Amino acid sequence: MTTREFPRKKGQIAFSVVLSIAVIISVSWFIRNKMKEGVDFGTTWLFFAGFLDFVFVVFLIQSLRRLFAKGPGIIISDEGIMDNTGFLAGRLLRWENAVKCDNVRNGIIEMVAVKVLRPEELTMGLGSTARRAMEKNIVKYGTPFVLSPSLAEFSVIEMYKLVEEKIAQKGAGSGAQQAAGPVPAE
Repeated sequence: MTTREFPRKKGQIAFSVVLSIAVIISVSWFIRNKMKEGVDFGTTWLFFAGFLDFVFVVFLIQSLRRLFAKGPGIIISDEGIMDNTGFLAGRLLRWENAVKCDNVRNGIIEMVAVKVLRPEELTMGLGSTARRAMEKNIVKYGTPFVLSPSLAEFSVIEMYKLVEEKIAQKGAGSGAQQAAGPVPAE
């Protein structure tokens, strides 16, 4: 196997776009009509409505970028894994930096978490929001690198087996890498 590609879930991304537009229009319409009726919201409510619109505009922009992005969501090659669906988009997790993979759960969504030797290599150069998200992943899952089936089309079982096989062949825990030194304990 040289390269395996998993497409993005365009339907769910399109739903996010529609939902964002609906919230932005609803909040704006509600405030506008209430102000026409002479209702005084006060600065707290107007600030909250403005903040809500701002959050959903940012969410809309991110969703539109993902919807019109070219290429697959996740690429697994002989070099490593590239997840183009989230904050680590465009960053390659090399097999030499992968230790093991685990099935993890976020509510009802089952995902594949890939434990890494040097998480700072993946998070280096990220913006503050992306870095905070990765730090939360490290606290919650023990790694910044989590593959979610909600953003790319794959079976968790199939992805787990594929990643586990590649880590066994080329990862930090493989025989070839063990000669380079011990793998740090979790």
